[in-house]
Amino acid sequence: VLVQNVFTRVWDDSLVVKALDTGNAENITFRSCILWNDFARPMEVGVELRADEVKHIRFEDIDVLHSPTGYPLMGIHHGDRAVVSDVVFEDIRIEDAPGAQLFDIRITPSYWNRDSRMGCIRDVVFRNIRVTGSPGIPRLMSNSRLQGYDEEHDIKGVSVENLSILGKTVHDAKSLGLLCMNYVDQVSFRADEASERLKMIETGMEWERPLRRKPDGSYEGVLGIWLDNLHETAMEKEIRLEISPAHTGEYD
Repeated sequence: VLVQNVFTRVWDDSLVVKALDTGNAENITFRSCILWNDFARPMEVGVELRADEVKHIRFEDIDVLHSPTGYPLMGIHHGDRAVVSDVVFEDIRIEDAPGAQLFDIRITPSYWNRDSRMGCIRDVVFRNIRVTGSPGIPRLMSNSRLQGYDEEHDIKGVSVENLSILGKTVHDAKSLGLLCMNYVDQVSFRADEASERLKMIETGMEWERPLRRKPDGSYEGVLGIWLDNLHETAMEKEIRLEISPAHTGEYD
């Protein structure tokens, strides 16, 4: 199957591969498309993958104009029986996607799965991915994630090649903010050594005085926030702090 030269504006996934017990899903290419997502994921494999194999999937030369709700821009979400392999995301350009995950690959049971057994994921490539902004980004991207389910239903072979965010190149999982969780193996990064490296400002939070309930029913505590500059030069940054769930009460 070839899907080419398409513009989408959707309220759910834009370009998505599924398998619904009608045979294997293989040799599928999405090429030269422009995507606008008001919700959900621009590029997705899953969630329903009810087949023996889902393989040879290509997303090539794709522009993501808008994806403002924080969902993964590129995802593989799996809880059925298929062996998912050889999935390539290549030459992807991302503009307006504040707070979104760049990618999320996860094996876990979900509401949409019907198979009684689970599969695995093998050999996924992210190549020549550029987060350009529009220009700049009002909010940093959320952490990307790789997460298998157990030793048999795992993720092996994820390659990140020439990924840049606002002109700076990602050289490792730490600078990307990638969470490599359980049952994930063989994750690699490749980048031009001469390019400017992306270095994140490390942040953290720690209770200096834990929340305690006061006689009037409100709570009071002190939360310390720290930042660590990994750059060689001084940096000036703004901090954005959000308290969730919002609108359930008042706070100072």
